[in-house]
Amino acid sequence: MKTLGIICPLGEEKSQTRIRSDDVMKSIIIPIAEELGYSVQRADQMSGSDVMADIIAMIKESDIVIADLTDFNPNVFYELGLRQANKGKCINIVSDEWLSEFEKSGHKMPFDITYYRAHRYKTGTFESANNFREFIKKRIKNLENKSCEPCIKLTDDDMMTIYGTTVVTDFRKGTKNHYRLAKDLFSEPCKSIFLMQRSSSLVLNAEQGWGDEALFIKSIKEAMDKCGEFYHIISLEGIEAHFNRSNSVFPNFKNFSNNLENVDGIVALKNKNPSNAEFFLRKLPKDNRNDYFKLDRQARVLITETLSGKTTAIIVQNLGKDQTSFQITGPNAKLYLKECIEFYNSCEYVYWNEISDLYSKYQNIEKRRVQTLE
Repeated sequence: MKTLGIICPLGEEKSQTRIRSDDVMKSIIIPIAEELGYSVQRADQMSGSDVMADIIAMIKESDIVIADLTDFNPNVFYELGLRQANKGKCINIVSDEWLSEFEKSGHKMPFDITYYRAHRYKTGTFESANNFREFIKKRIKNLENKSCEPCIKLTDDDMMTIYGTTVVTDFRKGTKNHYRLAKDLFSEPCKSIFLMQRSSSLVLNAEQGWGDEALFIKSIKEAMDKCGEFYHIISLEGIEAHFNRSNSVFPNFKNFSNNLENVDGIVALKNKNPSNAEFFLRKLPKDNRNDYFKLDRQARVLITETLSGKTTAIIVQNLGKDQTSFQITGPNAKLYLKECIEFYNSCEYVYWNEISDLYSKYQNIEKRRVQTLE
């Protein structure tokens, strides 16, 4: 059931403050809440052993909160501030009788509270009470279909830092859209980069030689020259399957040695890193399974960890013929990076003769294509 939280001054038992707050809750709020399918929560009527924990839970979890600002009770202001910052969706009310006397003495409603205008209510007559009911009912209906509306707009980084959450920051559908996401990951200097790519842009170079993939290659090579760790896993079967497709052309595959170097027979990524680190390529195991699982079709993954510690992952997965990609950042992205690095270390190196053999096969395919055209 939807919940309606009440923040209000309570005072001592049988005090005027308690009597007024009880009257507003029982005669106005509860009947409306029941009509609209809400349960009502107020801190003094919750049954938990930790009162403050109950209050915080009510502030955080209620679908809508009604805050009575009458008496300018500091507890109410504190709780309302938590609600406004955290979730919003507040209905502020204040006793007209009390506020009139308060204003006569030269005081005004604090500016910060007027972020949500407070409705001045009267309960002395049937007409005034009925107007109050209609206001509450209308405001609840207006708010219930809205999303959270906190007065402090938290960014993805805020959510990650304050709450320790892992956030999905983007989702895209469509071939090669992930390259547009990926190149933006290198706007900050990277400590670590992990790339698992079934066909490897850094081996084949960009398909057709241009487009978003070419921009991605340029960005990742620049990042590679500055980062301390680069882990790249490729699929030899995936590369071969890729250039065997009738419509795939890789005009710059002949220049694979621009990105790669032969280090004692093992393939490494060329880089200008001042630490002279060798970024060796590793390969996925050969696909000895049935047609329902193809290693060259498994998810493509790019993860970056910046010098400040922010870890972001882009994961690309096919849903049938549709290519989808999503971007996540936060603590779980860092855990995922750790798992990916462990997987990288479990894979075998890629040897220079394996890349050379792939290029020879591609040359033969291109020769046959030219002969067919002639």
